[in-house]
Amino acid sequence: MKKVFILLVLLSFLTFYACFTKSPPIRLYGDIELSNSQGWILLEKNKPEKAVKFFNSLSDDYTRYLGLGYSYLELKNFSKSEEYFNKALEIKESFSAFAGMAQLKELENKLEDSFYFYKKALEISEESNPYIQSKVEYIKGILSGEFLKKLDSEKDENKRAKIIEKLLFISPEIVKLRKELIRYYFSRGDYEKVITHYNKLINYEKTPEKDIRAIYAKSLFKKEMYSSAIIEMEELYKDYPDDLEFERLYYDWKAKLESLKIDKYIKSIKDKESITREELAAILYSKFNSKIDTLPQKPRIILDISASWAKDFITKIVFTGIMKIERNHNFNCKKEITRLDMAEILYRFLRKLRIKGLSYYGRVKIKDVPKYHFKRKYINFVVKNGLMRLDDKGNFYPTKKITGKELELIIERISSLLMTAEEK
Repeated sequence: MKKVFILLVLLSFLTFYACFTKSPPIRLYGDIELSNSQGWILLEKNKPEKAVKFFNSLSDDYTRYLGLGYSYLELKNFSKSEEYFNKALEIKESFSAFAGMAQLKELENKLEDSFYFYKKALEISEESNPYIQSKVEYIKGILSGEFLKKLDSEKDENKRAKIIEKLLFISPEIVKLRKELIRYYFSRGDYEKVITHYNKLINYEKTPEKDIRAIYAKSLFKKEMYSSAIIEMEELYKDYPDDLEFERLYYDWKAKLESLKIDKYIKSIKDKESITREELAAILYSKFNSKIDTLPQKPRIILDISASWAKDFITKIVFTGIMKIERNHNFNCKKEITRLDMAEILYRFLRKLRIKGLSYYGRVKIKDVPKYHFKRKYINFVVKNGLMRLDDKGNFYPTKKITGKELELIIERISSLLMTAEEK
């Protein structure tokens, strides 16, 4: 713990110079229209009152709100500044709006909020920004040091958990504390949080120790994510064949899963090597009808589904825009779903559901998809949010067919996201 603390303190000193030597209090990057405007020139000339008048005269809401946010920030009118940055963000989540809000919170000495908005600015930016990155690292060093100091003297488990939650938001790479939190939540029966933290842990440690993996598998089972739980326990059983508990749980869970009444559509496709469009429409609607029925519908003409067993499901899925039809009004019921098709459908589906906490920005390193592929954003989305995964070499296999087993896991991951969003 002391080594981590010393490292973070050193990091804060290294970034201090980059952040605070001869740098203006307010910076703007990434918004050419605003930075080249007369209003921004007035701000640079230290005439914020005139800048307010200029931006108030603009007809474009986004540019007006963003400009007023920066103008009132210069005037140190923080409440007005925050009001206009929020209005700008309601129209468009932009780098400039997040960066402005981050600077505002920093000037208010609300460093946790400032860190959050600087991170959002980096996530949304397609290019690296050394200044913002240095700000993130600097604030990270300060906050992490403070939390680690509190943690050193705190013995109460409940209070430690609250401190660790805040610390891991700032420094998610501290795996030792992440594991402490996983054990804590499992002992309290909070299996959803165990799952959430384990999925974050494996970003930094691919194969955690035995007891942490076992806790994760048991939590999956407790949350009735049976397929995922059995896969995890099977891996544990293979890795530790002499552990009698893992052997017992693996076979017990398999037997229980077989005895449960599983939705007929999920059950019918779990062993299939490929999934058709009509099968996917049926699965999505049968599993998430309560959510899909709340979405706006736009009737469309579909010519080729009258003989399909899934025509009612297809109609719901197409009318809500989750899956599309061809220009000739055919749905192509028997066409097999590829991994790229699945990524695009998941992006459209979850965006319509407006699930909180999902990341729509930032890129993922993928070896077998060109950087500027016109559907790259769909793959980035499903990988970043844990819906679909790359192999050990970083390949996505966009043309590979979706299997029943893979679809079953995807459905469970969507269910987990929905449960997490409802609890917030």
